[in-house]
Amino acid sequence: MVRPRHKIKEFELVLKEAERKGWRVTLGGNGHYKMYCPCPQKCKKTMPSTPSDPNCLKNLLGQLIRVTCW
Repeated sequence: MVRPRHKIKEFELVLKEAERKGWRVTLGGNGHYKMYCPCPQKCKKTMPSTPSDPNCLKNLLGQLIRVTCW
């Protein structure tokens, strides 16, 4: 099954990068994209489909680098 594209180009690039790194990306029932890491720690991160914070992308990338095995 192919996941739906994110309507914001920069967020779509993050999702493609996650898939390239082996993360499993799904679209949840509440409209959030969920990214699951392939590592044994089973890191997980969610991304909103309609971000309300103007710094959402910057914060997301910072959290991926600091908290997960990105």
